Amino acid sequence: MRKDGSRFFGNDVLTTIRDEKGHVGGFSEIIRDVTGRKALEEALFAEKERAQVTLNSIGDAVLSTDLSGKVTYLNLVAERMTGWSCAEAVGRPLAEVFNIIDGETRETAQNPMELAVQLSKTVTLPSKCILVRRDGFESPIADSAAPSTIEEGRLPVQ
Repeated sequence: MRKDGSRFFGNDVLTTIRDEKGHVGGFSEIIRDVTGRKALEEALFAEKERAQVTLNSIGDAVLSTDLSGKVTYLNLVAERMTGWSCAEAVGRPLAEVFNIIDGETRETAQNPMELAVQLSKTVTLPSKCILVRRDGFESPIADSAAPSTIEEGRLPVQ
C-alpha cells in the first residue's frame, strides 16, 4: 500500500545483511511497483483467451507453424481432422501432422506452408488433395496456407 492509501502490485526482494563473521546484522528490502506490468500481463492473457475461443469456434482447421516448419498450434477442428492433439503435435514437422497426398497419383503433396513462405502470399493446394489422418483414415480437403509474421511491436493481421 502506498502512503496515500492506494494499493499496487509489488515485487519484494528481501536480502540478509551479514557481518564479517556471518552474523545477521540486518535486512535490506526493495519493493518495485509492477502494477503496469501486471495490468499488461492480465490484458495479454485475456486477449490470448479470446483468440483461443475464436480459433476453436470456427469450422475450419487451423494449424500454425514456426519458420522451421514445426507445428506450434492446432485448433479443435484440426485436431479432429489430423488425429493429433495440439499437445502431441507441437514441435513436430508439419508434414508429419498434416499428411497430405495427391488423390490421383497418391504421392505426397507439396508442403503448403513452405510454398506460402517462399512466395510470401496465400497459396491454395491443387484440387483432389487428400488428408491422411494419423490413424490412416483419408478425407478430401480444400487447403490454403498464408504466411504470417510478427514484427516487433505488431501482431499479424489476417
